[in-house]
Amino acid sequence: MNFSQKLRSARLDNQMNQAELARASRLTRGVISKWESGESKNPSAVHVLRVAKALAVSPQWLLNDAVTERRA
Repeated sequence: MNFSQKLRSARLDNQMNQAELARASRLTRGVISKWESGESKNPSAVHVLRVAKALAVSPQWLLNDAVTERRA
C-alpha cells in the first residue's frame, strides 16, 4: 500500500471521517482529502507526525511502502 491508501485505511479503522481526522491533527479536511486522493504527494514531516499521532500509527508505516508494522 502507498501513503494515500494507508492513510485512508488507518482513518477508516479509527472510524473517523476526513473532517474528524483534520480536527484531531490540526489540519484541514482539504489537506486530508488531497493526500487520500494522491493529489498531494509530499506532506511535510510535521503534518505526517500530527496525522500519525491522531491515528495511533507510526509515521514510518504511513510513509514507507515496505513497513508493515502500524503501531506508533
